[in-house]
Amino acid sequence: MNQKSKIVAAQRVIQICLLLIAAISVWGGWYQLSNGQPGAPPNVDSNHRFMAGLYLSMAPLTVWVAVSIRQHSTLIYFIALSVLFAALGRVYSIYEVGHPGGAYTTYLIAEFVLPVVLVVCQFVASRQHRGSIEQPI
Repeated sequence: MNQKSKIVAAQRVIQICLLLIAAISVWGGWYQLSNGQPGAPPNVDSNHRFMAGLYLSMAPLTVWVAVSIRQHSTLIYFIALSVLFAALGRVYSIYEVGHPGGAYTTYLIAEFVLPVVLVVCQFVASRQHRGSIEQPI
């Protein structure tokens, strides 16, 4: 295996984060898609299930990026941004209607930590990759 094809430690961390995001997307997306928004008017339930479908669709995207990590850099930043926007949406919900309690604090922490880890690790991996190309083997 040559230097260029090795996965650096930062990329392995990115893969783990992406697979964690995929698992969260499958569980949360499927749960919300199948349950909808009980007691809500049809237009609210429809929008809720539509967004749940988008949430669920993040899973195959993040798995694909994790598996083919050497081919992606900018896309990892966009995924991190998407998770961060989701976290900001949760914060806004807490501000508007209150904190739901329970595991939602854990979700919120993960939704802020994962994007930071993705961005830092992608930055490190890009620098390491650039350095390995510039140095003769």
